[in-house]
Amino acid sequence: MGTVAGHADRLAARRGRSPGGDGRGRAPAAARLLPAGVAGRAAALLRLHCLQLADRMPDEVSLGEQQRTAIARALVVRPSLLIADEPTGRLDEELSTHVVTTLRQVYAAAGTGVLIASHDSVVVAAADRVVRRSDGQVVEA
Repeated sequence: MGTVAGHADRLAARRGRSPGGDGRGRAPAAARLLPAGVAGRAAALLRLHCLQLADRMPDEVSLGEQQRTAIARALVVRPSLLIADEPTGRLDEELSTHVVTTLRQVYAAAGTGVLIASHDSVVVAAADRVVRRSDGQVVEA
């Protein structure tokens, strides 16, 4: 186990990205958590309200902070399809809106598909398509 930023550095290194440096041998937190070359990466990270978490261990942050950090990791990996189960489940409405807005902006620009399972009205309202299930069956698409 390592710090939140350390985990993001390892992900970036696996994908051939250099995290950079800040004079202490470490990149600024925003640069460590988002892909190199993405304009406005610090602003996107600040929108997720995670900048201050970069040097903390996972067990030192709340579950909501862990969720936002996991989403920041998804920004590093940039999958062709992001599947998220209740990504805003432990966030308040304001942070849920920030997360949904950030995901929509980053992944729309990259052409990435996003599939989210959620009961959060903020997420449902932002969806392009909503599929409802009941007793394991699709009841509305």
